[in-house]
Amino acid sequence: MTSAEAAAIKAGASALLGDVLLVQTALALPALEPLVGERVAKVAALGRGCLQAAAACAGAAVALSAAPTATKAKEEASEADAPMVGVVETALAAADVAAEVLAASKHVEKATLRNVQAVWAAALLRALWNQVKVTIIPK
Repeated sequence: MTSAEAAAIKAGASALLGDVLLVQTALALPALEPLVGERVAKVAALGRGCLQAAAACAGAAVALSAAPTATKAKEEASEADAPMVGVVETALAAADVAAEVLAASKHVEKATLRNVQAVWAAALLRALWNQVKVTIIPK
C-alpha cells in the first residue's frame, strides 16, 4: 500500500465508519425470513467486506505511521486516526454479528458455515500478507 492509498483510506474513514455502523445495525436486526441460499451469501459477503474494511484501515494506519513524515504530535495523530480505529473496531464487531447470524440460523449447514469462515480467514491472511510485503520485505 502506498502512502497515497493510505491517505485516501484515512480521508474516507469517517464515511466508511458510518457505512460499517449501518451494516452492523442491520445485521443485528431480527431476521423475518429464513436465512437460505442467496441471503446466506449476502450475509457472508457483508461479513467479508467488514473484515476487508478493517484490514484496509489497519494497513493504512501502519503505512502512514511507517512513512517518513514528520513532526506531528502524537495526540494530534491519535485524534486524526480515531475514525480509522473506529472502522476497525466496528467492522470486526459487525463481522462477529454476521458470524453469529449465520451460526444461529437453522438453515445454514455446518459445512457452509466452515466454508464461510475459511473464506473470511483467507481474506484476512491475504490482507496481512499484503501488509507484510509492503512493510517488511525489501524491494
